Amino acid sequence: MKFFTQIKTLALVAGMMFANMELFAVDVTTTEGGQLSSKIDPSEKLTTTELSVTGPLNGADILYIREMAGAGYESSSTTDGKLVSLNLKNASIVDGGEYYKNQMSIANTIGKYMFNKCKNLTTLVLPDGITEIASSAMATDGRSVTELNIPASVTTIGTSAFSGLK
Repeated sequence: MKFFTQIKTLALVAGMMFANMELFAVDVTTTEGGQLSSKIDPSEKLTTTELSVTGPLNGADILYIREMAGAGYESSSTTDGKLVSLNLKNASIVDGGEYYKNQMSIANTIGKYMFNKCKNLTTLVLPDGITEIASSAMATDGRSVTELNIPASVTTIGTSAFSGLK
């Protein structure tokens, strides 16, 4: 009987934990690259679980998204970001902005290491109109991606672009 009570208690605690985990979705529209951090409240940066972006994104925005998805500037650094779903269908990648992981954004390109080691990201819809996915763009060490939408406009996929994905 004591064993059954412990199981019930464990199930109750697990249920309470899942009930407290809420999905937090944010929709953002930018008019130029570099605006993403000003469109998302700082208190929501690391708690947002779903993000949909319309408009241009540059390197500064990509770095912000990486941090939201649990990746830092360097390969070995991580954040407490909870972003699991990223919809960029109506976004565009533009030149410029800050460096992310020693890379600068290039127009219409999912750049080298852009989503590399974004540990929490499991769903990714890439922007319509991109033409290239660079080498190691999404390379990781075993992250599971359940949904990846690549637009028909992509004509080039670099070496090891998806290395390590499950």
